Amino acid sequence: AVLAQADLYARLPPTAPVAAPAEQPAPTRRRMAHLVSTEGICPDDRWNWWGLAALGEKVYGAPCHAHSILELDTETGGVRGISTEHVHEGPWKWRDPVVCLGRVYFTPWDAPCILELDPATDSLRAICTEDVHSGKDKWSSAAVINDAVFFAPSSAPGVLKYDPSTDGLHLFSTDYIHSGAWKWESACVAQGRLYLSPWDAPCILELEPAAMSVRPISTVSFWQGEDKWFGCVALAGKVYFLPHSADQILELDPSTQTLRGISTEDFHSGPCKWRSALGALDRVWMLPWDACCALAFDPCSGELKRVPQTPQIHTSEACLGACELRGRIYTLRSDGVLALDIASVFGSTARMATPSRDRPCQRAVPGPAQAKSADSPSRSLSQGSAEAAEAEAAADKRRADAQAAEAEAKALHAKALAAEEQAAAKRGRAEAAQATAQAKQEEALAAEAAARVKRAEADAAAAAFLAERQEAEAAEAAAQADKEAAHAADAVARGKQDELRVRQEDEEAMRQRHAAVEAEARAKRAEEDAAKQIAEAEARARRAEAEAEARVKQAEVQDAAVLEAQRLAAWTMMSWLAPCGSQAASLIQSLPATDPRHTLLTRLVYDTCAGHRHSVSCQSFYPPPRLEVKDVSLVHNPRLVKLYLAQVEQIEDLRKTSGCADLPAFANLLLPLHDGFGRKNLNEHLLFHGAASPVLNEVCQRGFDPRLYDESAGRMFGAGTYFAASASQADVYTEDFTARLPRRAERKLIVARVLLGAAFRATAPLPQAVRPPNGEDGRPLDSVWADVQANGGAVDHLEAVVYSPGQAIPVAVVTYAHAEGCPCSECRKRPAA
Repeated sequence: AVLAQADLYARLPPTAPVAAPAEQPAPTRRRMAHLVSTEGICPDDRWNWWGLAALGEKVYGAPCHAHSILELDTETGGVRGISTEHVHEGPWKWRDPVVCLGRVYFTPWDAPCILELDPATDSLRAICTEDVHSGKDKWSSAAVINDAVFFAPSSAPGVLKYDPSTDGLHLFSTDYIHSGAWKWESACVAQGRLYLSPWDAPCILELEPAAMSVRPISTVSFWQGEDKWFGCVALAGKVYFLPHSADQILELDPSTQTLRGISTEDFHSGPCKWRSALGALDRVWMLPWDACCALAFDPCSGELKRVPQTPQIHTSEACLGACELRGRIYTLRSDGVLALDIASVFGSTARMATPSRDRPCQRAVPGPAQAKSADSPSRSLSQGSAEAAEAEAAADKRRADAQAAEAEAKALHAKALAAEEQAAAKRGRAEAAQATAQAKQEEALAAEAAARVKRAEADAAAAAFLAERQEAEAAEAAAQADKEAAHAADAVARGKQDELRVRQEDEEAMRQRHAAVEAEARAKRAEEDAAKQIAEAEARARRAEAEAEARVKQAEVQDAAVLEAQRLAAWTMMSWLAPCGSQAASLIQSLPATDPRHTLLTRLVYDTCAGHRHSVSCQSFYPPPRLEVKDVSLVHNPRLVKLYLAQVEQIEDLRKTSGCADLPAFANLLLPLHDGFGRKNLNEHLLFHGAASPVLNEVCQRGFDPRLYDESAGRMFGAGTYFAASASQADVYTEDFTARLPRRAERKLIVARVLLGAAFRATAPLPQAVRPPNGEDGRPLDSVWADVQANGGAVDHLEAVVYSPGQAIPVAVVTYAHAEGCPCSECRKRPAA
């Protein structure tokens, strides 16, 4: 309004008395750009921080080479560092941050974890990703969908999802689409889907979180090679990908899945052009890496403009990240953080309302207040003057627009004439070039005709010379024929003499042929005799070889039979319970290595080992342990045998009618019924039990009793004694978790004879159980066995639980150690020495 009044006063005649307008304060103007230095926070390094994110009134930079997070207070302009040295050290740690649920999450590049910052308390937390993927250049950027953070894979095998509400990680595999390093770079969200910019990959990656699916969108027809597009941003219902080595902005319409290229060759060409992108004020802002300038693209008008620069601040400096806050763009550079005032970039006409990123672009439409009629009868004189000035200014503007349009039309006409003249000149040059080419062609034909004449003359001279030489050769041939005739006469005479000699030689040759025929017949007879002898020798060799093979097979069958007999003998010996004598103390007797029971128990330890998780939350299993059995000792305790037999009689009496259903899951550990009692199958098995050495000795003396030795540690299935079908499961409990033994230390586990009887199959925890659940007849069953998760159960490995002290007795103690370099999960937890 002040400027309009000043213009009105300037247009009035100088003699007109005009009252001076009231002085009004000049409006405050924000600087277009200013630089906030980061000097002193970390040693100078171009890669100190990589990527920015805004939360509240502060901007945070991800520590790449720096040892602290960069924090910029946009109200005070103060900067400081939040140390990350206690989390992880080294270069290339984290990259582009993202804000989710009031916290800042930093993308793990080479670091082994996602970094979480709580700005309210300045506290840091590491979220380990090593169980998902380890190595370098893992994930490159992040985006948030439905309060979950998604990380774009660079060298990792898939998109990583982190849910802060459950603290859970999930990997969407992408190796079947494209594998290798440097696959995708930046991430953005449009219409509830995640889009990743193709760096070395030949396609854009689209992830649908609701459907848990990923899909490629090919970009091969637009650009091929490496370092194609880097940054990406969603704006006005479309997704835009910034060209790094490509020569055009790539526009994706998610609704129609169509792509369009927007050339940037008029501004900069070559590799490594633009790197960071963001959407603000209805524009896509492209911040440079090696490009000569920053660009702003308007999706509604399709206009692409260069961002103005000031003599003090050059926006063409390489950008390592950017974010928008309160109408300013903050870009991360090697010398500090550049704050760029968006409204000042293209003047006061820049639109300040930032639309929804998924909403189609819409221009501002005047509201009812702007179209309101102003026909009040009490309009003042000053208002009339202002309106007259505005009308005159509008007329001047229309005249200026008309003159500009006329000038533009003349310029277009001049350009058309110039283009027509250039086309005529091009046609003249083309006709001249065609005439020149035709003249050159005629000259070439003339030169070729002259060359043919010269070749004909040379051929004629050569033919004359050849004829003369042939006549000379004919004369020489006649002279030679005369000589040959004389020689022929001499030859006839010599021929008669030779004929006589030949006849004599023929007779001698006939005699030699007869002798050769006789010799050949003798050789043939000798050859036939030799062939017969060879055939007989080969037949004898085949018979000997067949006999040897038969003896070897017979020996193998006998060895297999012996091994099977030894195995059955060992099982039979293990199933036999020695009669109860007067001996009251427990007897532990070491078995020699040749004893079948030693072989059987050693084989069971080796064969039942399986892989285990590193922790309950870990999804993957480590390899089975490699064990070395040192000793196998039998345990005989008459008192415990007596209690066990009493329990056997009790269960046999209870199950004489209904019987005990077989347990196929434990079939490889079932004892044969050869103990002399003639009982039915009561599901007696050899199972493993792990305990620390003091508890193990007490069990051998007094038997299993959860009331005394805390054998029900964990209590997943109540207060019972727990047994494992795998030796590796029992190995976990052979030590005190608060004072772990060295990895190579000798350990002991118990092989127990367990009476399962009629067992209950547990598919869920029973933490309050003090006895087995009731069977179909309403009476309690004899034991509980826990099925594995693969069959709908609740555990990783088969377990059995008994709640009566007499239902299990120790029958053997196995002493063993983990082999050198054992890869199992427990060796990773135990100290080396």
